Amino acid sequence: MADVQGDEWESLFTLVYDAPCASVESLEAALALGCTTYVTGNALSPCTIAFVRHIHDAFRARAKTADVAIIDGTHYGTKAVAARHGRLA
Repeated sequence: MADVQGDEWESLFTLVYDAPCASVESLEAALALGCTTYVTGNALSPCTIAFVRHIHDAFRARAKTADVAIIDGTHYGTKAVAARHGRLA
């Protein structure tokens, strides 16, 4: 990873955990910091909601072109991390 300072990590953490789902915007922010593996809660899982599928399709396509490994930690599994950091309302 790039030499990231505390405030930069905080900004990335906020962007990723405040996003409604895995998005190209959150991936681009991670790529700017040198990300090669991205943990998500739902981008690899099938979704029946059409607009979410489009967001995930774009996310997976961008991750593929950037050669980023995606780990699907499940929707609830990744919320546990956010909860431990006080990020869930």
